[in-house]
Amino acid sequence: MADGNRVLLGSILLLLGGLQAAWADPYLLNPGDELNIHVWNEDALQRDVFILPDGSISFPLVGQIKAAGLAAEVLKGAITKKLSEYMADPEVNVTVTGVTGNVVYLVGQVSLPGPIVMGRAMTVMQALASAGGLTAYAAENGIRLLRSVSGSTEKVFRIRYADLKDGSDLSSNYTLQAGDVIVVP
Repeated sequence: MADGNRVLLGSILLLLGGLQAAWADPYLLNPGDELNIHVWNEDALQRDVFILPDGSISFPLVGQIKAAGLAAEVLKGAITKKLSEYMADPEVNVTVTGVTGNVVYLVGQVSLPGPIVMGRAMTVMQALASAGGLTAYAAENGIRLLRSVSGSTEKVFRIRYADLKDGSDLSSNYTLQAGDVIVVP
């Protein structure tokens, strides 16, 4: 096998491994997401709720409860535990009905800057393609990914677009997280 083919095959396997890992993780709820919460055989305990900007939801008998950053199954367990104080063996179902809180932002020299709602796992290249690609004035290797790590701290990742588009190095094709900002100078 020629060296070029080995590099290409290795890059494809690396990409597929990263995508598989991204799909294996449960979806974590974000502010702005919509949920349907239903307690079996309790019509008064069925609600469509939005996760508030502070990351919480409000539900009857439960009150305010943190939802952002949790998987739906974990939230279901927390609601079930709270409802167990008022009823025997509540059967709770939490369904994610809208992921409008799962947003990344593209700014700068892309054809369609602005927010992109991620309905599935998305990489940097996929987001740039969704934004119509780079303009003729974009600095291909000056692209940065800004990610909030904890509250007020941000981490900056360099994106080597020239390497991504020719497939020579896919290491900067990061899987995006809600709230990420891609800056294209």
